[in-house]
Amino acid sequence: MAVQNSVVPSLERALNIIEYLSGRNEAVTLKQLSKELDIPTASAFRLIKNLVNRGYVTEVSGGQTAYLLGYRIMSLAASHERNSSLQTTAKPVMQTLANQLGQTAQLAIWRNGSLLYIDHAFSSAPLSVIAPLYEPVSVNVSASAKVILAYLPENERMAAVEQCTFPNLTKNTITDPSDFLQEIEHSRTSGYGFDNEEFSLGIGCLAVPIFDGKKACIGALGITGSIQAYRQKQTFREMLDALFDASAKITQGLGITQI
Repeated sequence: MAVQNSVVPSLERALNIIEYLSGRNEAVTLKQLSKELDIPTASAFRLIKNLVNRGYVTEVSGGQTAYLLGYRIMSLAASHERNSSLQTTAKPVMQTLANQLGQTAQLAIWRNGSLLYIDHAFSSAPLSVIAPLYEPVSVNVSASAKVILAYLPENERMAAVEQCTFPNLTKNTITDPSDFLQEIEHSRTSGYGFDNEEFSLGIGCLAVPIFDGKKACIGALGITGSIQAYRQKQTFREMLDALFDASAKITQGLGITQI
């Protein structure tokens, strides 16, 4: 038997589904997927359910059940992302920033409609609560999400807000979509995002955008630590200035000339 020429139909179809979803920016219904890939509906349903159970596909509830690429793919791609030019360039800048401010520095990106932290740099100051890497974070509790959403096209921004479940993590968490849209607008006009104990009590976070040469936001650089530092006006300003400087260094390190 020529093993190299063997094809497993169900595996082939599952991979076709993953590749198809990876090229879509919006959720796809079972009917669409079945038609586009020429897979019988019953077979497509069984494959999708298995992929959902394994985390390779995410089910989106609403008026009609639809599907997006799952976050398991992001986890598998972590080693590749770690070597990406953005992460490689940002890492030494983040470590310097963390040491300078005594805060944990964070690097975030927007992928497939979700905010993901892809790297951390720690200072000597202990921090008991921090968002995990390569796992989607609810946008209403993230300073990085606020600032990235501020620079997304309106249709993508509204889609992200509509899909958010608005978990209530602390007494300061923003749980109303209208209030959150106002917060995003404030991030756009001020140029930074701020988490005021919205993710965890006692923890604050500041984040600024990382731009490419066309002023498109390609990620966010943030710091997080004890809320006490963020309540001191002078310290807040100094940390924000340091963030803006660090973001500019990352852009320059990528070989991008800002215009």
